Amino acid sequence: MPVLYTIGSLDLLRLPLITLFCSLKYPGDAILKAYDLARELRDKNNPVICGFQTPVEKDMLDILHKGDGSVVIYPTRGIQEMRISPKYRNYIKNDQLLVLSLFGDKQNRQTSQLAQNRNRLVAALADVIKVIHC
Repeated sequence: MPVLYTIGSLDLLRLPLITLFCSLKYPGDAILKAYDLARELRDKNNPVICGFQTPVEKDMLDILHKGDGSVVIYPTRGIQEMRISPKYRNYIKNDQLLVLSLFGDKQNRQTSQLAQNRNRLVAALADVIKVIHC
């Protein structure tokens, strides 16, 4: 039976989550659209779930964290030994951040198969799916 590993409040999964997907390779205009979307989501305090693995997604996470909305991060690796930065500890303390994973502590390398599994779960948890570029 699968186990879900978490850091933070599971209550964030009850929110109407929007997921973001962006491939590793993308054209320049996709970056601008992504940043505009991140600012819009931030300004509306929309809760977002994403792997935040690609450079564009990581930049979007920085934009989102400048607001008061909630974020669910789902990395493609185990989180049991994950070091949480002081910045993120405050978001966790304020119930604005949840880190979750289906991957055990021995899973510390990302693979395309793991990313596909992660993306399927993220899409299933989301109420709205936004594709930046694929």
